[in-house]
Amino acid sequence: MERVTIQTKLLSVTNKSLFVEAIMWDEDKTTIKAVLWSRFTHYNLRTKKSHQHSEELLQFFNSIVCPLPQEVSFDERAIFLRQESIENRQPPAY
Repeated sequence: MERVTIQTKLLSVTNKSLFVEAIMWDEDKTTIKAVLWSRFTHYNLRTKKSHQHSEELLQFFNSIVCPLPQEVSFDERAIFLRQESIENRQPPAY
């Protein structure tokens, strides 16, 4: 079985959701195996509706959010990450 490292990054925050990037690296963190973008919506199971994050959580999320330097599509981002890993043979700087 292959060992991998999964690196995540919080790209953006709204009152009800989080947008996250996840990169799966090989064990040495030199080759990207996969890239994922996902939006997580805060959902209240009792009301069965989306729900706003608490002020405390919003403050925490906003303290760790790390937006991309410019708006790009998923495909553009994947190409950039692949090129960076090939050129540097190490994880790209954020």
